[in-house]
Amino acid sequence: MRNDKYMKTKAVIHKGYKPIYDSAEGLICWRKGSLYLVKAETRQKICSCPMNGLHKLFVRFRLLERIFRLSPRCAAKEPNGNIVFSMHGGLYSLDLKKKALSLQHKFITGMNNPLMISMVEGIEGFEDGLYYGEYVPKQTNREVSIWKKTHGEWEVCFRFQPNEITHIHGIIPDPYHKGLLILTGDLDSESAIWLAEKNFNHVMKIKGGKQRYRACVAVPTEKGIFYATDDPFEQNKIRLLIRQGNSWEEQEISDLPGTVLYADYNEQRILFSCTVEPDSTKSGIRYLLTCSLASGIQDNFVRVFRFDLKTFLLEEQLRVPKDMLPGGLAQFGSAMFAAKDKGIDRTVVYFTSVQRWDNAYTVLEEK
Repeated sequence: MRNDKYMKTKAVIHKGYKPIYDSAEGLICWRKGSLYLVKAETRQKICSCPMNGLHKLFVRFRLLERIFRLSPRCAAKEPNGNIVFSMHGGLYSLDLKKKALSLQHKFITGMNNPLMISMVEGIEGFEDGLYYGEYVPKQTNREVSIWKKTHGEWEVCFRFQPNEITHIHGIIPDPYHKGLLILTGDLDSESAIWLAEKNFNHVMKIKGGKQRYRACVAVPTEKGIFYATDDPFEQNKIRLLIRQGNSWEEQEISDLPGTVLYADYNEQRILFSCTVEPDSTKSGIRYLLTCSLASGIQDNFVRVFRFDLKTFLLEEQLRVPKDMLPGGLAQFGSAMFAAKDKGIDRTVVYFTSVQRWDNAYTVLEEK
């Protein structure tokens, strides 16, 4: 299918497959409980994913798959070439050559998926490997940990103190400041951007204490750290943090119409997607069923923007309306970017909870 009035650019839409990882071998996708290798027009089944009987039934129905968050969330590639992805409470390792899938690691109780799995390579003072931060929906009066896998098993490499934060949104390698950026949330006191140095022996808060520092996306560059806010309550923005000795100067770059949970970037540009979220001032069943938007969401459209790192020009690339189902129950309206191998220029964008293109993806090619 090609675009209609909601799509700003010409785009081919592929329905029914969720991209997990874009590799040199092809695009690894999820469909109704199984993994597929998609290359050109061919779709080859790799293997089925382990699930209990009830979940096997649920994934056959898209609405139930959405409600119970049964599809994989994020992925990364290990040095041995295996694809590691998160799904329903654990990390799974896919060996493409053997077409074998194994459970590698279970998350803590109450955690379904992290927001991202980060590959760390060549950062001074840190071991190369995969890293993720714990993510549970509510404060649990416990330490919140960062885990890593560098040689053998997954292990905790850093802990925030009880009640210091609720969860970790992201861990981003930052070669320009010789460390790892840690993004945390969600309350004012918990929302912060941190810089970890020397294998977490020194972890300092760059900025924090307000929703303006609540972020899921940060991009380190020679100019500084660009980040986009995840603030359901106020105007969302792109900001730039510039280090000045022991302090950080803050510069506002551009307004955004919604919260930013996902991004894809290279040396020339950043792709941001803006999410449609429900009103989080409601609680319980009222939050699950409300179709009211959070006050920081300007309208009912999921958008993808291109931000030029040289000119600071922000251009809308895609715009798709949220569907009619409540976001708390059936997932936010969102556009996610598939993780990919280095050297792959294209960007695969996957839509959830939108009109016509829920559970569909398109490919953006670099100009």
